[in-house]
Amino acid sequence: MKVIDYNKQIHDKVSNKYNKNHTEIYNDIEQNRIKEVVQYISDNVEDNSWLFTFLDFWAWTGNLTKSFIKRGFNITCLDISEKSLNQIKKEFENIKIQIFDWWKVPFESNSFDVVGTYSVLHHIPDYLSSVEEMCRVVKKWWILYIDHEASPNKWKDDKNLQSYYNFKKESKKEKIKRLIFWLEIFSYIKWKAFFIQKFIDSRFMEEWDIHVWKDDHIEWDKIEKILEKNNFSILREEDYLLYDSKIPYNEYIKYKNKTNDTRLLIAIKN
Repeated sequence: MKVIDYNKQIHDKVSNKYNKNHTEIYNDIEQNRIKEVVQYISDNVEDNSWLFTFLDFWAWTGNLTKSFIKRGFNITCLDISEKSLNQIKKEFENIKIQIFDWWKVPFESNSFDVVGTYSVLHHIPDYLSSVEEMCRVVKKWWILYIDHEASPNKWKDDKNLQSYYNFKKESKKEKIKRLIFWLEIFSYIKWKAFFIQKFIDSRFMEEWDIHVWKDDHIEWDKIEKILEKNNFSILREEDYLLYDSKIPYNEYIKYKNKTNDTRLLIAIKN
């Protein structure tokens, strides 16, 4: 598929810069939140009698892997970007990596104790098929974990959320500085994206993100129907405000109990 091929090219290209570019993921607040969630999952599955398996679905550069490996899970990282997987392998030698085409998971049904994905579904055109695949490879009585996807509130006209987002808007000067720092000002892909957005398709996203518009978003009701069809029960579902280190910490504290933009979901297969 053209969209996925382009997505792969982009992530191969930015794999060594991915972590530094994503200040909404690689900051202490978000990383500590993930650790708490992984602790919660571990408390629901932990048993010292054997080593549990974890599939990091579309692992990118291993954000979830870093937390699950500390809990002693035997990890397989799955992604379309070979260079992203190689970044993980450099950091963690004792994991398995697997390239796949984009949604058909190359493992047998009921293969993993825990399957998790983070900040991924909005990159996939047919993300509901991917949810089906994740359900398929989870063992009975074990866990599916979806995190860092837009909550329904993100698509509403929430004044608190818009005020919060204003704190991370780049000025033209800041944007130029960033482009120069990352040498992106010389990037053909950047200029191509600018041209397409300006003159052809204002919805074009450089990384081919989808579900970024009010009429094209993550449909949680459909995800929950897939879970129900596959005999999953929801253990935990919550919406939270994602922290970005570009935003002053005191403003995050001010808004985090007033609004939200992100959801996590943990379900068990019955």
